[in-house]
Amino acid sequence: MSDVQFCQTKAGRQYYEVTMPELVRQLHRLNDLLALAVEIADKQKKDKPDVRTRKD
Repeated sequence: MSDVQFCQTKAGRQYYEVTMPELVRQLHRLNDLLALAVEIADKQKKDKPDVRTRKD
């Protein structure tokens, strides 16, 4: 077995220097977009009452 660590390989450097930071950026972006979607849904729910409420 080689004594070369993964982080010392070209693929390892690519993974740690490019892939992982991009993954973190995309997770932050996804979180921001989900938060925005929740805000919009909450606002729409408040602005438009539910017309399906039962009148017994």
